[in-house]
Amino acid sequence: MSSGERRRVDLLVALATTDAHVVLVDDPTRGLDHAAARTMVGELRAVARRGRCVVMTTTDPAVAGLADRTLTLAGGRVVADRMSSARTTEDRPIAARDGQ
Repeated sequence: MSSGERRRVDLLVALATTDAHVVLVDDPTRGLDHAAARTMVGELRAVARRGRCVVMTTTDPAVAGLADRTLTLAGGRVVADRMSSARTTEDRPIAARDGQ
């Protein structure tokens, strides 16, 4: 089993054995091929549909694009806040939104 596959199994076991309302996952698709990454994100979206809040970090723009909401960080600050097109077409920098 590859390290990416092992991480996926570990995450799925953890999700199955907890009733936490907030799930924090750090780059869960690292080491997975594109198809496996999409499957992982689909599994996390299913967790969210069941009423949990899923917060995920990623450095992969393709994976980030699958999220309902994406916050972009630079220099330790949030520089953009994007909602998916399924919810809204909003895609604007925080500074512009906050009037800074």
